[in-house]
Amino acid sequence: MKNVAPPSHPPLTPINSLASLHMPRRRWLAWALAGASFAALATTRSWAVEPLSTENTASDKSNDPLWDLVLPTPDGGQLVLAEHAGKPLIVNFWATWCAPCVEELPLLNAFHAKDNGWATIGIAVDTPANVERFVQRFALAFPIGIAGTAGLRLSQELGNTSGLPYTLVVDKKGMIRDRKIGQITADDLANWELLA
Repeated sequence: MKNVAPPSHPPLTPINSLASLHMPRRRWLAWALAGASFAALATTRSWAVEPLSTENTASDKSNDPLWDLVLPTPDGGQLVLAEHAGKPLIVNFWATWCAPCVEELPLLNAFHAKDNGWATIGIAVDTPANVERFVQRFALAFPIGIAGTAGLRLSQELGNTSGLPYTLVVDKKGMIRDRKIGQITADDLANWELLA
């Protein structure tokens, strides 16, 4: 019987950073992350609620997708954005799973409570069940419409190039005066209030 030495392997090193991974492992990790991202995207697409309704309303802004928007509300009613025409408006696209969105909601709630002539509208890019539970848990005073993933398409049509949260500032003539991708601040609201 021949004495065979075990094959020599490079010493094993702990994996404590991406830099210590071997190239095949990096590729595997990249593919795993890409697959997880694709699965997450496919999952979010699967819970989309019915398409956004664009009823014809008596508005001179009928070509604007924002003003024709009619969305279900958490209480079973409808949010008709055309009813808010003629006053300055903050429109915030948000979701219950979006941490910056949830963090900015108290600011929007306080802004809505001020008697400053502004209307505040929330467009939830989420499932009806999630939004209903969220609204029951947190006392949001401003109107919220449930758009599902169709809300992402709408936000893109209105200039969103990234993600959530996304906020539009609309003047009383119905013109979009400002857009913000990302979490709003009290300073943002104070500056926007001056646009009225």
